[in-house]
Parts: sequence; C-alpha cells; structure tokens
Amino acid sequence: MLCIFIFPAGCGTQTMESLILQEQTSPEGMATNDFIAHKAENQSELKKKWNDYNLTKDLPDVEWQDNYLLLLATYESSSCPHKIIGEDIDKVDNMISYQLKEVKKDCTADASPTTMVMKIDRTEVEISKVQLGSKTADIK
Repeated sequence: MLCIFIFPAGCGTQTMESLILQEQTSPEGMATNDFIAHKAENQSELKKKWNDYNLTKDLPDVEWQDNYLLLLATYESSSCPHKIIGEDIDKVDNMISYQLKEVKKDCTADASPTTMVMKIDRTEVEISKVQLGSKTADIK
C-alpha cells in the first residue's frame, strides 16, 4: 500500500493539491445519507458531470493526459464542513481514501450538501472505490 499524507498549511485553510473545488451543492435527488462518486476523464465528461452536480463555478483547466477528476458528493453539518487532511491510495483494493479533520466542537444536526472535485494522477493505479472519512462509494 502506498500512503500519501498531505497536511493543510495555515489555520483552517484547506490546501491539498488534489482538491480542485469544494462547493455547497449536490446532484438532484441525492438522499441525505448518500455518498456518491463519479469520474471525469475528459472535458466533455467533466462538463456533463459539472451540470449533473449543479456546480456553479467555472470549469477548471485540467491536463487530461496526466490527470482525471473525481467528483464526490455527500452531506455534512453546515457548521462543521468537511476538511480533507490526507489521502491514501490502496493499490491492492484500487481505492483512494481521504482522511477528514477531526471536529472538536458541537455541530448542528442539519444536512448541507457538499461536492468536492479531486484531481487524480493517471500514473497511479486505476481507482474504482473512494472513501471519505467513514463513507465508501464505488466510482461510476
């Protein structure tokens, strides 16, 4: 297993290189207990997924020959948003795991949607599953 740990710099700032975007939205009809993941391997796939996930910011520039993107959608407490502090790539299980910063305060019990767009290096193993904290999803 190859382990890569990336830690944020600065107080409360999320600076992982693989995190392209985090926006408070999700695909239509997504249930509050869902965690879903989709892969975009080219600009046309990204444009379709961007619309499916209701993202409003501009499409990122991607070097598609070297990278692809994962779009991850889940729900979180609006007072305690997810902050990714590290990632592991398990080449045996073809899974990438993102570790979340531990929350040390009381959080509201609401369910706020969030989508994270992650850049993945194509030279790594072909990823088929993703884990975000304790939630796992097959990549579609």
